[in-house]
Amino acid sequence: MKIPIPAPFDAESLLTFDILPSHHIEPGLSLIRLENVMPAPHNGGHTAETAQRHSQAMSEDPLRFSQGDNQDNFVKSAGWGTRRGAT
Repeated sequence: MKIPIPAPFDAESLLTFDILPSHHIEPGLSLIRLENVMPAPHNGGHTAETAQRHSQAMSEDPLRFSQGDNQDNFVKSAGWGTRRGAT
């Protein structure tokens, strides 16, 4: 059995669910047993490089903000509107 896949994906698409440590997945949960579902641990961004970037942003962004500069870490996407301070 498969989950129906919405457009723009095709019927052979694989769905990957990002699972956080706080998610309690029951062993018998039928969703994770489906052919086109792949549960994956939430660890994709846990590298030395991302830790360095996060550390740098946490130290530089408050300084930029206090000086009236725009922040670098806002989501900028057409149709989503803007957050205060975004350019």
